[in-house]
Amino acid sequence: MKVAGDKPCDGLRIPTGCSPNGDGTNERFTVDDLDECFADHRVVFKIFDRFGEAVYNNEDYKNTEAWDGESLQGNYVAEGTYFYIMSITKGESIIEKTGSIRIEY
Repeated sequence: MKVAGDKPCDGLRIPTGCSPNGDGTNERFTVDDLDECFADHRVVFKIFDRFGEAVYNNEDYKNTEAWDGESLQGNYVAEGTYFYIMSITKGESIIEKTGSIRIEY
């Protein structure tokens, strides 16, 4: 599959977690090839807690500003499992991914 330019894209490889604990490893929730393969797409990324409350919402998600565990209220979420919806759109084309993210500090 080729999505943007001539770069071959193997599909989205969405991680199952991140550990924003300041050790320099897996600090942010980055999605491989998202910025390169879907550069001309709109990416909406929403994260919810186990009660369905939104803890993060970005209407133009990019890996350069990837989620670091900070909630909408400005504090860091507790360790645990969160759930996401990622919508990638361009014109009438829509790719929607859902899944879970494990946060560990």
